[in-house]
Amino acid sequence: MEQDIYSQEFSVNRIVSEGWNKYKGNFKLIFMIIAAVTAGEYAVAFGANYLFSRPFMSWLGDAVGQEYPAKFANVLAGLVGVLSTLAIAYVVKMKIDGQAISFSQAWEKAVSKWMTTLGTGILEGIFAVLLFLLLIVPGIIFSVYWMFATYAVVLQDKSGEGALKYSKAIVQGRWWKVLGYSLVFILIIYGISLIVNIPVLIVETFIKNNNIVFVLDVALKLMDELIYAFYAVMFSIFFINFDATKKILVPKTPVNEAIA
Repeated sequence: MEQDIYSQEFSVNRIVSEGWNKYKGNFKLIFMIIAAVTAGEYAVAFGANYLFSRPFMSWLGDAVGQEYPAKFANVLAGLVGVLSTLAIAYVVKMKIDGQAISFSQAWEKAVSKWMTTLGTGILEGIFAVLLFLLLIVPGIIFSVYWMFATYAVVLQDKSGEGALKYSKAIVQGRWWKVLGYSLVFILIIYGISLIVNIPVLIVETFIKNNNIVFVLDVALKLMDELIYAFYAVMFSIFFINFDATKKILVPKTPVNEAIA
């Protein structure tokens, strides 16, 4: 794959197959990343919930309802979760290029690109909302165009509007293919998640001990994150391959047309 990925466009089956090989081959490192991020998510969520329960913050829950501080805590935890995508993408890129990489290197890279990724995500969200408010179709179209923005940030050092434009250049001319591949990856992860989650949730219904239920919830959260990690690996390969094989669109001018 290391040679082919930069020279020929992969099929969806090839990306899934290569993604699985990279996932298995680097599972220990991926597990360390997921475990660290999951621990961070729980720490942030518990910390935020504790803060909102203090007397000097209790008015917030009284004013907007107890569920909103909890949702805010979950949002903060989700922002921490972005680190796993960044770290895994960097691991995949280094492994494809035949370079050794440690947990600390992957973590350092993810942290260094975290704020840029969040900023780019906010900008993308604002643009997407405006497009959806104007018309639904443009919102859908550009949401697909910008699918690779996060990976452009961590693997190509882009940011903000530059990352969105870089992503669009990769997708241009392959919009339906990118959408179709993405849906396949999502369906794969959704199917695996159902297979893993349903038995655990059934078992939980028969358990009355809250401590055991909590342990099962944490284990399930970790498993879900590991399943998502497979998606991140596939999408990283997807980005690297489609970036390397993107079509450079040259603006039409009399000179260019004469050359053609």
